Amino acid sequence: MFGNKKGLEQELSAHGGVIAPATVIAAETGWTSGSNYGNGPYTAGNKNHMKVTLNVEPEGQPAFQATFHQTFPGDIPIKGWSAKVIYDANDHSKIAIMEGQIFPGTGPVHQITVSPDQLANFFTAGVAAESNVPDELTKLADLHDRGVLTEAEFEVQKARLLAGS
Repeated sequence: MFGNKKGLEQELSAHGGVIAPATVIAAETGWTSGSNYGNGPYTAGNKNHMKVTLNVEPEGQPAFQATFHQTFPGDIPIKGWSAKVIYDANDHSKIAIMEGQIFPGTGPVHQITVSPDQLANFFTAGVAAESNVPDELTKLADLHDRGVLTEAEFEVQKARLLAGS
């Protein structure tokens, strides 16, 4: 159930839940909710409601896959990244990624830092005077979702795109 994983994490911690490393196989944001600092139609909330598939690798036990829904108010799982989970040893459907326990992996997505000017040049290089703002916003959102852009970098570039339209 969306939004109930914090309680599940606490319950499992109190009643013998198993903690194990996991690798993110897939992660899709279904929708966002919560407050934000923007006022436009392209602003999103700060809580990502996601469907996540993991390969859980408990020590001394066979690995297993789990697919579940969880809300993430901060860092989000990204394909190829690692996470620490807690689960019920008798019921693998009772599982949650532990708060603050998502880590960049060695998969295809890597965090990089670019200056605002470099990023602006990326979006404007070769773009015709009549650029397609929705397409550019989609590209920008993709970079943000993959962790290439921080929230602040995303907001700066989004504002630049919207101001030019």
